[in-house]
Amino acid sequence: MYRGYPNQALFQGFPRTIEWSRAEMARPEVGELYVGASQWHELTPTREISEAAKNAPRIRFLDDPRVNKAIAPIIEDDRKGVVFEPLIIVGRSWDGPHVILEGYTRATAFASTPAGPNIQAYVEHSPEIGDWTFWRLPISGS
Repeated sequence: MYRGYPNQALFQGFPRTIEWSRAEMARPEVGELYVGASQWHELTPTREISEAAKNAPRIRFLDDPRVNKAIAPIIEDDRKGVVFEPLIIVGRSWDGPHVILEGYTRATAFASTPAGPNIQAYVEHSPEIGDWTFWRLPISGS
């Protein structure tokens, strides 16, 4: 059971009916992603990953200080052309909004460096995603 799959921990309230796809995202699109509810408040009160990218260099993440230290090496590796695991994101439809299921730190690093290759992602869509514990309102377009 990885991170509680299929119905515990990270996956509490996760929909049973889902459609998975593989996608490629432009860098500006990564900045439009959201973090899960009740997560990363210090870095992004609005839950927008672009805000986390702006705040990470100057605001210490109290829940896990290792996060701040992890972002800079990812940016450096990204600039060197290292290929990373795809982000995993979820939403009701392709129109969004989309919440990051896995890959907050990588997404923050990618949003910090708008120039670069597109980002790979696994995308899950389900009309029932609103039942997922970490979806929660308010998210624009929810």
